[in-house]
Amino acid sequence: MRLSNKDAKEYYEICFKLFHAVNEKHQLNPSFATFAHGEVPSEEASIIRDYIWDHPESIDEVIANNENVGYNDRELAVLETWRNRYIYSDFVIVEHRSNHTVFMDTKNDMRLYAVQGIYESLKKVFPPRIIPVLLIKTVLLPFKNKIIIDGSLNMAHPEDIEELTDEFLKSYREAKKKWGTTFTLPHRE
Repeated sequence: MRLSNKDAKEYYEICFKLFHAVNEKHQLNPSFATFAHGEVPSEEASIIRDYIWDHPESIDEVIANNENVGYNDRELAVLETWRNRYIYSDFVIVEHRSNHTVFMDTKNDMRLYAVQGIYESLKKVFPPRIIPVLLIKTVLLPFKNKIIIDGSLNMAHPEDIEELTDEFLKSYREAKKKWGTTFTLPHRE
């Protein structure tokens, strides 16, 4: 239910370079440049992360400026995949299964996605006692033939959770019956 340590390290290296390049170009968070890889507090990174997914063309800028960033061909391919296959939305964590955790997209047809953690199993991060009423805003990304969260989560306000709970079970059953659980992210138009 998580990436291998090697893959997790690779994921964060690609992300750190992306965040650094976007921050440098757009001057989003001056204090970000003072942090070393692996030491960035999530609140510092969230400004940049939100900008990237609100402005996905920023990934195109990084790819076009790669001579200053230093991605290898494999890493560039990962960035291109992210640019074309991400979902930035509000999700309900529905249930834990043996090999993944099911996330339901509350904004896009209530689709269900099989998601894995990066360094930790999502079952460890989100104990079964707190689901299925946990609402989070995050990014789903393809990586190594899996769907992962981007490592940053924003929790919903309690009033959003109360409103969600009333319709949740019905929506989940309908989505499960209509689409099942998706193991790959669709190509963006």
